Amino acid sequence: MQFNSAKQNFANAASFAHRLLDLPELSTEKHADLKGKALKVLQKSEREGRNEFTIDYDERNPFRYYRFLNKFVVLIVLLLLVSIVIG
Repeated sequence: MQFNSAKQNFANAASFAHRLLDLPELSTEKHADLKGKALKVLQKSEREGRNEFTIDYDERNPFRYYRFLNKFVVLIVLLLLVSIVIG
């Protein structure tokens, strides 16, 4: 969220801020600082309303952490196979 705002991808930053503010955990006192940052980014992003760069992100889809995990698992398997062949 803050990275996109700093890089002037305001529409994407607003999308991330909305998703963050929708989380129920953000209403707790523990996350008041994060909620304040998200609101600040959201206000600035809605004023600017543009993206400087295009990123491969679709706000209608859930976040997918498993893409990185799958690549990591494939790398580990390849390293194990190479060590078996060499060793």
